[in-house]
Amino acid sequence: MIRFESFIEGQRYFKKNIPNEFIDSGYFNLNKDKTVTSKVCGISITNNQTYLFLPKGVNKNLGSDRKLKLARKVFKSLLKYKDTIRLSHEENEWLGKENSEIESIDNIGWLINDYFNHGLYKEEYKKEENNGNGRIDWARTIKLKLPIVNNSEFLYLDLITNKNQINNNSIISAIHNNIIFECCNNFGWLYDKKANINKIDLHLTIEEQIIVLKRNLRETFSGYQVDLLQKMIIYLEVVKNGSIEFNLLTPYYYYIWEVMIKNAMKHNDKLQNYVPKPYWDINGEIYKTKQIPDVLIDKGTNLIIIDAKYYSIITNEVRKFPGWESVVKQMYYNLSLNGSYDNIQNIFFMPETILSEYKYIGKTAVQGKEDIFGYVYAYSINLDIVLKSYLDEINLEHILNNIISHQKSLNYKESSNKNSE
Repeated sequence: MIRFESFIEGQRYFKKNIPNEFIDSGYFNLNKDKTVTSKVCGISITNNQTYLFLPKGVNKNLGSDRKLKLARKVFKSLLKYKDTIRLSHEENEWLGKENSEIESIDNIGWLINDYFNHGLYKEEYKKEENNGNGRIDWARTIKLKLPIVNNSEFLYLDLITNKNQINNNSIISAIHNNIIFECCNNFGWLYDKKANINKIDLHLTIEEQIIVLKRNLRETFSGYQVDLLQKMIIYLEVVKNGSIEFNLLTPYYYYIWEVMIKNAMKHNDKLQNYVPKPYWDINGEIYKTKQIPDVLIDKGTNLIIIDAKYYSIITNEVRKFPGWESVVKQMYYNLSLNGSYDNIQNIFFMPETILSEYKYIGKTAVQGKEDIFGYVYAYSINLDIVLKSYLDEINLEHILNNIISHQKSLNYKESSNKNSE
């Protein structure tokens, strides 16, 4: 079991228990009561210590094994997100090229995955033989061997042959072995990889290993080997300057939560074009602004509007709910699209580590105006399931269908109660 410390975004901790460099790096917000609040999500491995920064909605009493599995999925979600989404300027500082550690993290991931696809570095060379079972080298045979003449034809009884040989025990293979050993030992758990190899004693300094790799790089013509040697050099250059700082973190995980819900529930981006847009009329000039619901799904004449709310309703035992501005925004979407559909369902989706697929939290409305503005229903969605859906591209429409059925049963009960009154 990997030893680690964990923090949950949005939760408070005593400042004295937090490494100063984390506060200096902006991983926590300072509070007036000598506590700090975690504000990032991701993984930090620094000074041979592992720190898990878990998303909002995670139960603080979650077991160590589940925390590690969840952290691995969060790490992979960050990798996928940064490689598939155009990052904003603010996100670039954390997940993009503006963060010097990202190249090192990508390089380690490449080395680990490549090893499990291709194995250790193989040095290929041609072995020349006389009358071997390899390919005949006619140019050298004609140049170096004497033929016999038979019926005006030249016959070569001695043939020079070439055979490709692979050397798995070269110095470069040993360097590669040790790099993979270190990568898998320190970071392999994040990639679900464990290499069954031992470290080899090399009587070379890191600088000398880099010289060997660079010399071989100048002599190889294989595109794949060029890539591998370059990645190995990058790794050793970082190690030469001290221990690897492995920090993949972001204070913008709410963007990723929204993308995950969109993908899982099959958001229909084309529906955004039909959402009425507010505008300003300034001296006859029309300036349109935007209202963009997070997730829109149409099912025939029914429309589902989802706000992927990256929110934890219980923070340090204090209950907090989405604010008035969030509720009004959802209700305004409803009013704007009213008349275009027979039925509009308005939902908040929040992350939570629960055992079931989803959990009903409650609903919000404007007192006395329920028939005009309608309700916004709030549900917790199983964070593990959403992460797996995003990473494996699994459709979760069945969960949405179950939630819609649950809402219908709630509405039926409410109408029945009103009629009985």
